[in-house]
Amino acid sequence: MTSSLAVSSVISGSRLLTQPPQSRYLLYSKGRTAIFACEADPRASFCLYIPSTHPVERLYKGESIEGCNSTFPLVVLIHHAGLNGQSLRDDWSEWAENHQCVVLSPMFPYSFRGNDEFADYYKYMKDPDPSNPVRYDLLLLDMVETASREWGFIDTDRFCLAGYSAGGQASYRFWYLHPERIRAIAIGAPGTLTRIDSEPWPTGCGDTNDIFGISVSHATLTRSQTKVQILLGEKDTGRRDALTPSRPEIIDGLAADLNQAGMQYERVTVPGVGHDEGIKPSTVFQQDFIAKHLRD
Repeated sequence: MTSSLAVSSVISGSRLLTQPPQSRYLLYSKGRTAIFACEADPRASFCLYIPSTHPVERLYKGESIEGCNSTFPLVVLIHHAGLNGQSLRDDWSEWAENHQCVVLSPMFPYSFRGNDEFADYYKYMKDPDPSNPVRYDLLLLDMVETASREWGFIDTDRFCLAGYSAGGQASYRFWYLHPERIRAIAIGAPGTLTRIDSEPWPTGCGDTNDIFGISVSHATLTRSQTKVQILLGEKDTGRRDALTPSRPEIIDGLAADLNQAGMQYERVTVPGVGHDEGIKPSTVFQQDFIAKHLRD
C-alpha cells in the first residue's frame, strides 16, 4: 500500500462505502468480486480482486475505517480471445493478496454490434464499423474510474497492465494510446503487430490522431517511463494467417520500436512451451515482472 488520503473524501463519492454492514453489495464487492457492468456501456463488464486488508472488508464486518489512509496499487488484466476475464482474475488472486494490490479484469464480449458476428475488436481499441463507434480504451478507463470512485483507496493515476495473446495485443495498443497511465506492462505472445510508423491503424500509428484524437510516437512512449516486458513461448513460432507475421517476428517488431524509443525492456522466452499451453507458465513470469514495479 502506498500514499495517503482523507477517508471522508473517499467515502463521499462512493455508494459502496456507505452501505450498511453485512449488505449484499459489500459481500459481493470484496475478495473475488461479482461481475459489474461498465457504466459507460453495459455490454462490457469487469470483475476485481480486492485484498482482505482493503477497507471494504472492515465495513462488511461493521468495523470503522477511520485511520485507513493508504492506497493499493492497481493491476489490469486483459483477457485473450477466449474471454476468460473471470478465470484470469482468479489466477492472479493469490498473487494479488500476497502483494497487497487490486486486480481489475475487464470483459469485452463478442457481438458488440448486437448480431452474431464473432469479432474481437477490443484488441484494436476500436470497432472499424462507423455505425458502432465503440472505443474500448475509453471503456477500460471508465472501469478504472468506477473502481477508484466506488471502492476507493486504489491508486489509479498510473497502473500496471498485463495480457496474453489477444490480451497482449490489447494491452500494448492501450499503452500506445495512453502511455502516461501505465506504470508497467507485461505483453505476452501477441498475434498481430502495430508498428509506430506512418501506416494506418492498426498496422501502424499514422492516423491515430484522426481515429482517437491521440498522436502516438516513440517520444510519447519514452516520456511515459513505463517498465516493459515482452514475452513469448520458446515453441510459439506460428502465425495467425498467411498475411500476418509470425509471433517471433511480432516480438522482434515490438522490440525494434522499443529500441527506437530508447526504452529498456525485459525480453522473456518461456522455455519449452507453444502458444496455448504457454498461458499458465507465462503468468508466472508476468507476475514476477509486475511485482518488481507495482510501486515504482
